[in-house]
Amino acid sequence: MTQLHLPNTRNGILSRLWIGNWSIGLRLLFSFIAAVMIPAFFTFLLINNEIDTVDLDNLDAYIRDTGVHQREDINEFFVNARTELAFLAESNVYARQIEFVIQFDANQASLERIMSDYFDRRLIASGVFVDAIVLSPDGIVVASSSQRNNSGEPAFITGTDLSGSPIVRAARNAATLGDTQRMSITTGPTGLAEIRLVQMIYNLNGDIIGYLVATMNTNTLIEFLIYESEFVINARSYLATVNGDIIAPDDVINEARQSFLSSPIEDALARNSNTQLYNVGETQVIGYYGPIDEFFAYVIETDASTSFIFALREIYERTLFLVLGALLITILAGGLLAQTITGSLRSLRRDIVAIGNGDFDRTIITASRHDEIGDVSRSLVNARQQVQDIIAGLESRVQARVRDLEATQEVSRFAATQRDLQVLMDQVVDLIISRFPNIYHAQIFLIDGQREFAILRASTGEAGQKLLERGHRLEVGGVSVIGQVTDQARIVIARDTADSSIHRRNEFLPETRAELAIPLRIGDEVIGALDVQSKQNDSFNKDTTNILQIMADEIAIAIENARLYQESIQRLQEVLVSNRDSTRASWREHLNARREQTLISQTGPNPAGDVDTLRREALQTGEPVIGEKTERDTVPFAVPIILREEPLGAVQWELPAAEFNLYKVQLAQELVGRLALSLENARLFQESQQATSRERIVNDIAATLSSETDVDAILEAAVREVGQALRAPLVSITLNRDTPADETDDALLPINGASTPSNGKPTE
Repeated sequence: MTQLHLPNTRNGILSRLWIGNWSIGLRLLFSFIAAVMIPAFFTFLLINNEIDTVDLDNLDAYIRDTGVHQREDINEFFVNARTELAFLAESNVYARQIEFVIQFDANQASLERIMSDYFDRRLIASGVFVDAIVLSPDGIVVASSSQRNNSGEPAFITGTDLSGSPIVRAARNAATLGDTQRMSITTGPTGLAEIRLVQMIYNLNGDIIGYLVATMNTNTLIEFLIYESEFVINARSYLATVNGDIIAPDDVINEARQSFLSSPIEDALARNSNTQLYNVGETQVIGYYGPIDEFFAYVIETDASTSFIFALREIYERTLFLVLGALLITILAGGLLAQTITGSLRSLRRDIVAIGNGDFDRTIITASRHDEIGDVSRSLVNARQQVQDIIAGLESRVQARVRDLEATQEVSRFAATQRDLQVLMDQVVDLIISRFPNIYHAQIFLIDGQREFAILRASTGEAGQKLLERGHRLEVGGVSVIGQVTDQARIVIARDTADSSIHRRNEFLPETRAELAIPLRIGDEVIGALDVQSKQNDSFNKDTTNILQIMADEIAIAIENARLYQESIQRLQEVLVSNRDSTRASWREHLNARREQTLISQTGPNPAGDVDTLRREALQTGEPVIGEKTERDTVPFAVPIILREEPLGAVQWELPAAEFNLYKVQLAQELVGRLALSLENARLFQESQQATSRERIVNDIAATLSSETDVDAILEAAVREVGQALRAPLVSITLNRDTPADETDDALLPINGASTPSNGKPTE
């Protein structure tokens, strides 16, 4: 909007009469005239909002009601299809005919015609299916309906091998899981989904003798989805699978595929149903969704802008023209206000935003005004100059603080994530060099175990590499910056190395003019030092020292954490090894005590073959092992018994193939885990009982012996009680005098007539 500026004149009265120089109070008074129309405008906005709300609620109810009825019809179609196919396969008359065709291998043309006519009359004519075939257990077509393809050939030719097709795979999966019926969905040559129902065919003995496969009529499904005559509004409905297969009328198929990525298909497949607002491209739609059978999601949707309230909205739109006319008058009346106040305020706002963005050279036009806005503008000019001066002084400090904070954060991140101590120290010294331009060399010393020397562990540059290679170290308490900081546990600074009495010159670092060393402490103990050096004198101020002190504390904590981490890993490994060894030794002693190599328990018939193969493999791998299906139509598998990571044995099962699944294997693993704990508890209980029994026997013998006072009586009681406790047929006790070895024969004292060898051991 163009602003008018009057030239400076000597006529002050004319300048005051110009509206641009009026006070803000006078100009706001003028704007009250236009403010009368504002309540009317908001009233109509409120009415419009209420109309939209009611309209959307009605649209939601209509979509939900239509979708529920349509979904019930489609569900009934699927239920009828499944029921019809199951009846055909389970009916005694029809099932026997199918069994007869399979047994004769479909070589008789009359049988084929009978089955073809039967399929056409029973399945195809109803409109539920378009073709039907009978497959032998190995996937060979033995009979089919008379349905023809585009070239006039039968849709399925008798004798065709379909063993590798999705149909047969679905049938075999159903047979394995014990299902009598399974649905197979594939994409046909035309790009549309083909839906097939696979029905198991059983003989009188309950064995599967073949499969009845029928292709559902998708045209019938599409007829359920049309319902155009019943739609009051323009809506579309379709079926979809999780793989992106779409079943819809031709005129909405493209829109349905576009809507597939946005509509709540996954929620519908999760057995949920509801209405929901969502976007298809840039258009907002409202849709109802729900599950169909167990493989499909049903969606009916329409544009959310679709309206039911036509008459009320038309009245509203006509009245809106009156409001627009009133608003136009208000806009014309407020134009002068926008020219004077609003334009000036916007210009002032742009000036303030420019200052906030760092543009301090922008010309503030409103500073030449003679009203309140001019006063504010001139105050803004003065404030801008002050801000510019302050920012100029703070920028360098802010940059330094940001650099220090970033460096500290990186050190903290290294300390939290790095477990390798050497890598951590190398990263820290490299970071210090890159973040602090006044530091050209950084290094870390750690005190040795005897606390005699501070040994260099990390250093930067070629000089640092040479120092590390020669094993550079400095004496704790010696005449050096490192020696003093490690001895006194305080920060030591050599501000000018030329005049410093503690700086020790290094031949590889001749350019050092200032040195700072900070102790690395864990509690009150000094474990090392962080040393930095600069080429400028007195280059370590208070801020730099403080930030390096924080880094040093982080480094010390990280070093301690790394040490504790390594110790915990080592101790954990030792505990695990000890537990495994203890478990292995305990069970070995337990089996030795029982004089048995293995403990075996078995229930059920003993199967033929090498039953130990699976158990040995399970023990070797430590994982469940599943064997091949046996001639008895069973599946063997073995699960290792593991206690404290030590394999104790294995358990082997044989389950009927029809009942075998992953759930049974997982259940077996849980049972074997409980078995391992129970075996360990039983072993500990038996050992506890044995220890209690030994203690009782010893106490009884001791009580018997303590009741005797004569030596011979004590020895006789000892022989008797020990013999009874050990169930030994011969017990001998010998007492020796303190005599030379050659007088042993005279020192033997046989007790209770028992003979004792000269070596002092009782005869076995």
